[in-house]
Amino acid sequence: MKIVIVGQITPPSAAHSVATEVYGVTPPAIVALDDSGNPVKTWTAGYNDAEVTAWAAKTQDSLLPLSKVEIMRRITSAEWKALETSAHQDARYALAVFNAAPQVDRNDPLTIQLFGALETIGILAAGRAAAILA
Repeated sequence: MKIVIVGQITPPSAAHSVATEVYGVTPPAIVALDDSGNPVKTWTAGYNDAEVTAWAAKTQDSLLPLSKVEIMRRITSAEWKALETSAHQDARYALAVFNAAPQVDRNDPLTIQLFGALETIGILAAGRAAAILA
C-alpha cells in the first residue's frame, strides 16, 4: 500500500487531467493505493493530516499477521473449548492449521475460509470470524 499526494496543479494542465483520469480525483488530494495501484481511499480538499495518518496506521495494522496468543485472546473460552472438543472435520482441520502455523495471516484466503467454516458449523456465532480477524 502506498499513499500518493496529488498536488494542486495551477493552471490546470495535462497533468491535472491525468490525475483526474487515473485517480478519479481533482487536485489537491491524497490517494491511497493498493499493491496493484488501484485507489482504495481518497481525501480531497479540506482533508487533515491527522485523519490520513490515523487511517494509514489502522490499515497498515490490519495487514499484519497476528500471533497465536493474540488469536487466543480474541476467542472466548467457550469457543475455544467447542473447537477443541468438536469432532467436525472442518474444526479438526482448522485446529491442525492453527497448531502448525507460526502466526495467523488474517488476510490469507485459507484463514478467512477456516474461520468462516467455524461460523457455519456453529463453533463461532455469526460475525465472530470477522471480529476475531479484525
